[in-house]
Amino acid sequence: MKTMLGRAIALLACVSLAACTTGYGRFRPGTIGGYRDQLIAPDTWVITATTNNGDHRGKSIAMALYRAAELSRGTGKEFFQVSGGQNVTNLLSLSYGGAGGFYEGQDARVTVHAIASRSDAEPCGDPASCPVLSVQETMDRFGPELKIKPRKH
Repeated sequence: MKTMLGRAIALLACVSLAACTTGYGRFRPGTIGGYRDQLIAPDTWVITATTNNGDHRGKSIAMALYRAAELSRGTGKEFFQVSGGQNVTNLLSLSYGGAGGFYEGQDARVTVHAIASRSDAEPCGDPASCPVLSVQETMDRFGPELKIKPRKH
């Protein structure tokens, strides 16, 4: 009887964890996921976002980009350029929740640089590999998906 109870508790724990999704926020020890950012140069950060298996595969990218928008807004800049990122070429086409319910937690790692205007972007060979995104459009697009209440600007 003790063994069956132990198995039932283990099964319940597994099902509960699989149903969990990662909330938006800074990664802290003991949490399932979140973002980390590191300032590597003026107005330039490396952002890593981690999600669990209960999350859509695009949520980590949405989380990293939203954090990039927050950091860029904090500098007073209206745009940011993404480079050196995992899945950078799919950033603009990936839609959280839109892949037929396919769930798979993942990490997204991007380097971003806050810029005042699109014309301040660094040239690169393939624009898809270093997109320039609007801070406000990024927040408007990913905020609802991450369940973040809009702030007045």
